[in-house]
Amino acid sequence: MLKNLFVFAPVVISSACALFFMEVLARKPNIDFSEAALGTQNTSRFAVRDDIVIHAQKIEDFPKLISGFKSRNLRNAVLWLGNSQLHAINSADADAETAAAKAHDSLTKDGFDLIAVSYPNANLQEHLVTLAYMQNQMPEIKFVILPLVFDDFRESSIRDEVKPLLRDISVARKLKSLQCCEPLITSLLSDNSSPPSDPLNREVQSPKTSQEKSEHYLNQILEKNWPLWAAREKARGLFFVQLYRLRNTIFGITPQTKRSVIKPLYVANKNALNGILELAQHDDIRVISYIAPLRTDIEPPYVPAEYALFKNEVRNLCSKFQNASFFDFERIVPAEYWGLKNNTSLKASQEIDFMHFMEPGHRRLANAIIEVFRSMDLENIR
Repeated sequence: MLKNLFVFAPVVISSACALFFMEVLARKPNIDFSEAALGTQNTSRFAVRDDIVIHAQKIEDFPKLISGFKSRNLRNAVLWLGNSQLHAINSADADAETAAAKAHDSLTKDGFDLIAVSYPNANLQEHLVTLAYMQNQMPEIKFVILPLVFDDFRESSIRDEVKPLLRDISVARKLKSLQCCEPLITSLLSDNSSPPSDPLNREVQSPKTSQEKSEHYLNQILEKNWPLWAAREKARGLFFVQLYRLRNTIFGITPQTKRSVIKPLYVANKNALNGILELAQHDDIRVISYIAPLRTDIEPPYVPAEYALFKNEVRNLCSKFQNASFFDFERIVPAEYWGLKNNTSLKASQEIDFMHFMEPGHRRLANAIIEVFRSMDLENIR
């Protein structure tokens, strides 16, 4: 009897802990795990002007972004793509705004309408698909602003939230027309098994088979009557966040730990950059590419030789396209404008943030972009 008690005790204890954990989660508001890496020190800001979105993160907001542009009656659109550096502000005041919002206000005076799309941990493959979709919806796009972030070349494929764009027939056609990166395009399109349709139609499909119907019915009953069941996705997300922190603690991984290039992912994203440049050249869009700001007062988590090679390769690739400009903005944000973020291990509460900066840093980035525009010959564009 005592032996059986010892056998089942871990199961009982772990089950009780899991139930308690889920009960706590069930009482919490919705958690956005895509923003978990930002921590409490960084605030996401997606700018709005006259109650109209000018900066979107979710594809569901694209129709508002597009209709807003058309309502402002400016002929030339500028699309700024990016990762969380574009929408997150470290130590933000209530009225702090991003570089995209500041550049929008300034360039409007010059007859350009800047809009932005950014995803957390974005990669170049997602930027390629987003550009293909947005250019089809907005042929008025004359400029694309494209940050080149070494970390983004470690990200893979297309996230589920962006994949619906691949269902657009015109997007698939544009991607298939690219000469530079056929294997990548084939992989991206084959990864999306849904039939061509309206990519922004998120209407939930009705269950068809008996199994689907029974599962759907049981889920509805459980979610309605048992808060713990409704919290299962939050529990799963928080579990993986804590597992990630535990891994970093065990292996001593810190923000300054060197992260080597993952060759297949690096090549896929470099091919996607080539695709962006080719697509833009075909559609007579000017590309303003730049090495993204990086905290340099402390040694960054990059292998120096790999980072130098990355900068040289993307610079050389951009130089092959007449419609592309390349700038190095790595050092435009000084040390005092960078901050801290929540720790990604189980040790200290905060750690160095190499990716996100304060509002003065956003002001400097916006000014750099504005200066690029004002130094160009734009007479033939307007």
